[in-house]
Amino acid sequence: MSQSFHSASLKANGEVWCWGDGGYGQLGDNVALTDKSSPVSVVGAHSFVAISMGQFHSAGLKANGEVWCWGYNAPGQLGDNTATSRSSPVLVVGPA
Repeated sequence: MSQSFHSASLKANGEVWCWGDGGYGQLGDNVALTDKSSPVSVVGAHSFVAISMGQFHSAGLKANGEVWCWGYNAPGQLGDNTATSRSSPVLVVGPA
C-alpha cells in the first residue's frame, strides 16, 4: 500500500479542497512543487460526487461518470494518454 502525503475533502456542493504535499501538482490548484498547510480549492469549477487519492495524484468522479485526475503522471496513471504531470484536473480518456 502506498502512502499519500496530501489530504482532500469533498464539500456538499461538489468542490474539492486539498492540502499537504503538492510536489507533483496533486493539490489541483494549478501550482506544482508547492506544499500547502491549509486547504486550497481544486481549479476548474468542477462538481464531483466522489474523490480518491493515490500516492502523488488525485482523482474525482462526476455524476455523469467522467473521471478527472491531477498530479504525478510519469507512468501514465492520470489516464490522459500522456506521461505529463498535471497541477489541474484532466479528463481521463475513455476507451476508443
